[in-house]
Amino acid sequence: MKKSVVRKMAKERIKEGKNHQETFDAVYAEIKEQPETIAKILRYVPTLEKRWKYKNWRAALIVLLIVAFFLQLLGGLLLAFDRGAQFLPIILLGPAIKIILVYGMVHHRSDYYMATAFLGLIGIVRTLPELSSNFLDPWLLINVTIVAISVGLSFYLHTKMVAKYEVVKEKYTNAQGMLKLRHAIKFTD
Repeated sequence: MKKSVVRKMAKERIKEGKNHQETFDAVYAEIKEQPETIAKILRYVPTLEKRWKYKNWRAALIVLLIVAFFLQLLGGLLLAFDRGAQFLPIILLGPAIKIILVYGMVHHRSDYYMATAFLGLIGIVRTLPELSSNFLDPWLLINVTIVAISVGLSFYLHTKMVAKYEVVKEKYTNAQGMLKLRHAIKFTD
């Protein structure tokens, strides 16, 4: 089964107000896929409660990414005017990635938080040599500050919005009346 089908089914159940365990049980009963495969997909669909609880933090991260998009786009266009249009596709890659990340966050895709943090860390590490030699450049300081805050917010939201689950052994009685053990998924939220 495709991830998108499982994600769509999970989003429908979450919109009904169900928590992760109820959603998992409903999706698993309907499609009979490997339980851990479903759990790995479902953990990235935040419940309505988590969406409401962390909506301000999520909105702040989205605004930061949009501001970073415009600053990066402006800087890239100025660089393209200075050095020539042949660099334009490479320069526009960063802003395009930010738009994709914002799109994922607007659509409650919690897996995009870790991607945002990872890409932000790469950006910070990449600018460290330039920052050490050009520390008082306001353009660079603003950019690094925005990226650093977005990295911190992304890590925070990833820890809060992504559900945790565990695989436990539970006893059950099979059709022949024998007591057996099976693996079951239990969400901890």
